[in-house]
Amino acid sequence: MSYNNFLAFLWAIWKERNSKIFSDNVSSKDQLLDSIKLHSWWWLKTHISGFSFDFIIGGLCRLLV
Repeated sequence: MSYNNFLAFLWAIWKERNSKIFSDNVSSKDQLLDSIKLHSWWWLKTHISGFSFDFIIGGLCRLLV
């Protein structure tokens, strides 16, 4: 696991924790995994010049709304 993916993983877990504590909202494992993938993509897109991978993959588009 790369450093960037590790940070995305921690961020998604932290947000899920806060969502549970403050809003009593729990995501499914699939939603949590999608969130980790999305945050990894965002991190790479903003920190690596020339990163050109498009993030239009199946059900993950729903996270952008």
